[in-house]
Amino acid sequence: MKCLKSLDLSRTAIKELHSSVSYLTALVELRLIECPNLASLPDDVWSLRFKVEFRQIDTEKFSRLWNRLGWLKKVQIS
Repeated sequence: MKCLKSLDLSRTAIKELHSSVSYLTALVELRLIECPNLASLPDDVWSLRFKVEFRQIDTEKFSRLWNRLGWLKKVQIS
């Protein structure tokens, strides 16, 4: 799985991203579209450099993370 380049968890009931995502060192894109239950990402995910795409998430649940998004290579929020 270290060679995985794209991970699409869109339209799932995911509440948090497991810390093992930080082992996906080849990851260039993470899609989290329409994940209304998503409330947290693991702390070590911020050391990775990949594109993250969020759409239609609950911004109240996710608000404490917005100030950390600058660490990512590209963030698309719509």
